Order: sequence, then C-alpha cells, then structure tokens
Amino acid sequence: MLFNKKPDLFIMFKDKSIFYMIYDDKKKQIVEQDQILLDQPVLIDGQLTNDALVKKRLELLVQEKKLKNAKASFILPDHFSMIRKEEIPVQLEEKEIENYISLHLNSSIRLPFDSPKIDFQVIEKTEDTQYILLTVYPKEQVKIYQDLLEDVRLQAYVADFSYLSVYRAFINSEKGFHSKDDHLLLIQWHPFDSSLSVFHDDIPQFHRHTNFTRFAQSWKQNKEGVWEWSGSDQELEQVIDEQLNAIERFLDFYKFSVMNGEKMVTKVLLTGNFPKLDYLYDRLNDRIDIKLMKLELPLALDQVFASLYGLISKENETNKINKKLKKKVKKHSTKEDEKIND
Repeated sequence: MLFNKKPDLFIMFKDKSIFYMIYDDKKKQIVEQDQILLDQPVLIDGQLTNDALVKKRLELLVQEKKLKNAKASFILPDHFSMIRKEEIPVQLEEKEIENYISLHLNSSIRLPFDSPKIDFQVIEKTEDTQYILLTVYPKEQVKIYQDLLEDVRLQAYVADFSYLSVYRAFINSEKGFHSKDDHLLLIQWHPFDSSLSVFHDDIPQFHRHTNFTRFAQSWKQNKEGVWEWSGSDQELEQVIDEQLNAIERFLDFYKFSVMNGEKMVTKVLLTGNFPKLDYLYDRLNDRIDIKLMKLELPLALDQVFASLYGLISKENETNKINKKLKKKVKKHSTKEDEKIND
C-alpha cells in the first residue's frame, strides 16, 4: 500500500504573528506561505507567550492543512543565541569533540547558560591546534518549542537561528553577489529589533541582537499584518538615525576590535520587515562607502519569509545527512548478516 508523504511545515513566531511555509519535498516546491495574525503577542523579548492561544491556532493550522504528524522545522528567536570561536587540542577527532566540550564547560569553556544546547563546527585546523565554532542556545528554550509542536501532533525536526537561515537564503538566491572571501554584514532590520551578523568563508564571525524599546509603542499593526508608524515623522527619523549610527559604530568595532585592523566588512546585505526598507537602503547607502544590496527572494516572496525559505535548505541538508547515515547502517547490517550466514 502506498501512502502520500505529507509536506513539511516551517514556522516562525514574531510579535503578534505566526508565519508559516508549507514545502513539498518530493516536488521541491513551496506549496503555501502565509501569516496568522493574532490579537495578542506570541513573542515578547524572545520568550514565547500566550501558550494556549498559540497552541489553539497551531492545532487549527494542522487540521486545516492536514499536517498531522508532518515534520515541522522552526526558527529560534535571536535574543538568546550565541556564537563563539574556541581553541581545542589538535589531536581530538570530530567524534571526541562533543565529550571534550561537555568536560570543559564552566572551566576553560564558559557559557552564559546553565543548561546550553550546543552545536559545533570545526572551522580551522593547523599542525599545532584546531578551532571550532560553538553555536549555543538555552536548552529549556528549545524544549518549549519542541513540546509545543509535539502537543499539536507535529514532529519537531530542525531548529535554526534566523540570521543563519537568512544567510542560507542569500547564498541560494544571490549567487552573483555571494563570495566566501567577503566579510559580509547581514542587517536584519525590523520595527522592534535588529540583528547584525558578519559572515566570512560562509561562517558566522560575530552576531549582535538589539531590541528597540524607544518609541516602541508608536508601532501599530494593521489588519493585513503590516506595521505602521503612528508617531511623528521627526520621531521616526530619530529612531532611524540612532540605528544608522549604531551600524557605523559596529563597522568600526568589527574592523578594529574583532579583526585587529587587518580586515573590514566588504559587503552589506539589508533585509527585514521594516515597512520602509527602500528608504532605509537609501539612507544607509548615503552613510557608508561599502557595497550594499537588498535581499531579493525567488517567487516574489516577501522579506519576512526569508528565514523560513533559508530553513528549507537547512532541512534538506539534514535529510541528506540522515540518508547517508541510514545507508551506512544498512551497509553495516548487511556485512554482519553475511558474517552470520558464513
């Protein structure tokens, strides 16, 4: 008996909305993307809130789209994310590194979370030493999302940070602009917060997330889910100028403090769901002498779906790894069977 494979679901919680994308892995195409508007916030300072309301809306989504037991991947808020480069002994094999990290937590490897969820990637290896990139997030925060998805009959599959997923979307969409040799500053500019992330050699070098608390009450969401400014034009210009100044300071910080004056940001990529993104582009272009571009997504996707579009690539990478592991297990089992039969 043949069963049709369910499409995959990709979810992001932001402000008063649940953004989702449904992807048919077999046909390799996006089936649907949309925004579920709520009358109460679902995310405050990176914390999932109004659990009952969120659960009810997700249950309706699963029911309406017939997604029961489908794989669901989700974006973690950037508020608690941390990346760090660590030096470790050169003789360690990759399978030994995880144990080394666990053994040295809170001693030579200090993290701001008591119970962290840690991923690592070997990014440099010489004759004398090797370096890994740690990606860290509070484990209890990840579990909140996993439990929520499982409660509404979904299979929690892949989690990722928005800046990593948006960078993946950039690689897939802007191949002519992308170069591993660049030090690329990714700016995600939203009404209530921003994220500044630098990538070099396709590896995140530095990340900073900032909340905009000043004049936050002046943003109102209309019936279509678009944020509109209700304050004065002068106040809006003040908000924009403050952030532009912060970006210029960040460029200097990266050049002189992170790169010791040896390297600097060579390209800037602007994205986000700020209502006047074209205006921000023009203002930023007047302030910096660095090549600047806006992220352009395929299929005329709105900027707000950039992280979900990039998350599809992350899931596809995970699928390939899992398939390889299954083949290895199957091959190993076959050899064992042959030994037994002999």
